[in-house]
Amino acid sequence: MSRWVDARWRSFYGVFAVAIAESARKHGVEDEDMRHAIDNSIVVFVAEPPATLMYVGPARSGKLIEVAVMCDDPEDLIIHAMEARAKWLNR
Repeated sequence: MSRWVDARWRSFYGVFAVAIAESARKHGVEDEDMRHAIDNSIVVFVAEPPATLMYVGPARSGKLIEVAVMCDDPEDLIIHAMEARAKWLNR
């Protein structure tokens, strides 16, 4: 089960994705669009497993995408990115 987190508080979690896993590129989302969606996210969910945050935000084109970030020390890792699905938009 996911928990909604107000995007204004995303810095509370200290998530600033530095690296991008190859799996995040599976759906053709460009690296800069992933970072743009995180920086301009409209909603953030705490997803399973607990150390993963799901950001929903606009790509540079304005299209909403979802970006999953695995939070880990010493480096956060973007592990998933694709066009935002209804399961994240309809919460």
